Order: sequence, then C-alpha cells, then structure tokens
Amino acid sequence: MLDGAVEEREKGTPQGGVISPLLSGLYMHYAFDRWITREFPMCKWERYADHGIIHCVSRKQAEYVLDMLKKRMQMCGLEIHPEKSKIVYCQRNNEKIDGEITSFTFLGYSFRPRLTKNRNGQYFMGFTPAVSAESATAFREEIRVEIQNSNTTDIVAVSKRLNPIIRGWYNYFGRYCPSEAFRKGINYVNLKLVRWLEETRKSVRRSLTKAQHLLHRIAMSNPEMFYHWKVGYMPVK
Repeated sequence: MLDGAVEEREKGTPQGGVISPLLSGLYMHYAFDRWITREFPMCKWERYADHGIIHCVSRKQAEYVLDMLKKRMQMCGLEIHPEKSKIVYCQRNNEKIDGEITSFTFLGYSFRPRLTKNRNGQYFMGFTPAVSAESATAFREEIRVEIQNSNTTDIVAVSKRLNPIIRGWYNYFGRYCPSEAFRKGINYVNLKLVRWLEETRKSVRRSLTKAQHLLHRIAMSNPEMFYHWKVGYMPVK
C-alpha cells in the first residue's frame, strides 16, 4: 500500500505487474471476445485491453447488445464503466438525429463527422478518425518539457531528444487525417524550436521573424535533422 503496509491480494492483478497484461488479455478473450463472436456474429467489434467498440446497425440493436454486455460482464465479475460506455450515432452525409451523441475517442483518436475527400476528389461527410485534443495536448506538453530540460544551445542535441517522441507520435497519429496531426502537434514543434532559437541565439534574440528565418535556413541545409522535416513538414520563413 502507499504507506508501506502489505496486504494479501484476494482478487485482480497488480497494476504495472509484468504478468498483468497477459492475464487480463486471456480473461477478456473468454469473457468478451469469444462471447461477442458467438452471441452476436453480425456485429463487428474491436478491443484493446479493456477498451472496445461494437458496431450495430440501429439504436435498438445497440441498446440490446449493451444490455446483454452488462449482464455478461457482471457474470464474469466485471462491470461496464457507466460514464465511458455510450451509444454513438455515426453520422454521415449530414444525416442528423436530435439528441444523439455523434463522437467518441478510442486509443487516442477522436472519431466524429468530418468533411472527407474520396479518390475522385469529391468531398462528402464521413465519420472518420483524427488525433484527439487530449492526445495532442499531451504531446505538446512532452515537447515543451523536453526542450525546457535540454539545457543546451546545440540544435543537434535537441533533435536527438525530440526525434524519438516526434517519430512515434506522428507514425501513430499521422496515419489518419495527417493534417490534424500537423495542425495540433507537429506545427507546435516548429514553433517551440523558433522560441528556443530566440532564447539561445544572440543574433535573433527578441525577434520572432529572424528566428523563423534562421530555423528555415537550418532546415533547408539539413532537412533530416528532425523527423518531421524529413517527412515534409518544414518550418516556414
């Protein structure tokens, strides 16, 4: 316990334990995966750890499946989170139903109606994923802290600290709607680098415009220094 006391565990597995994810995955495989496949073969579904999505064709079906899922979880000694579990109307083509929830977040992605372009260049309203506001906020904070704690005036050293973070984040969230990943995250990296140059270079101190020009010149001379430059998100002049 937090105070150092030791108590015998009667149920569950310790959070952070090496074996906990494996045991959880095995339990959920029989408690949920095999059950939903057997009882509702017409419903597609996805699950990651204890987060999941079940696709239904109508609200009536969704309400029935949710009710049966609650009973199944109770039978297995589990319960559905009352606030996080909800029925979402996947609105498309501007179809609206008053009072319906039309968005949800899953594995860091926000799913909601968005204007989308098809292969023929035509725009339509689809229900698509993009990086969530919470994930973008966490990324920006991590970048801010890393730059603040870098304690160096060497931009190469800064790139070595940031590149693993940028690479992992963009490879995950740049998969769908990369423009949102750029607007909410990658663009912030360039902005923080400009501010960092203002603080560490006497020649551009207290001049945002000069710092922007300097970062642009650095990027043009070494476009592979930062991962996002390498994939095409160069800083503007």
